[in-house]
Amino acid sequence: MEETRLVLEQAKPVLALGFANLDWPEIFVVIGAMIISFATSTWLHYILRKKLRASYQAIITRDGKNLLAMLGQGIEELEILSASENQKNITDKAYSIQKLKNLILKMDQYITQEIKKLP
Repeated sequence: MEETRLVLEQAKPVLALGFANLDWPEIFVVIGAMIISFATSTWLHYILRKKLRASYQAIITRDGKNLLAMLGQGIEELEILSASENQKNITDKAYSIQKLKNLILKMDQYITQEIKKLP
């Protein structure tokens, strides 16, 4: 008696990568996973960048308000000192003016650095 054997041939894979033989359904799943991961990473990057920008804007706004408050205090000191013109007030005035100039210079450098950090 003759024995009949069934031989099943597998279709050739569309893409063979070493141990992985991929047909069309598997290729579509891989492409879909790649698209989803790319979209997710792009979305997360956008959200995190937006939050970082908002925090830097809050810091710069706060520092700007502090600068204006310090300048206001310096101007008030100068107004008080300019009420009388004795020698001590003239030196105090010069000191206050120098202090304001240093404050403006330091804050200019600081704010410039913070703005450069903005994404």
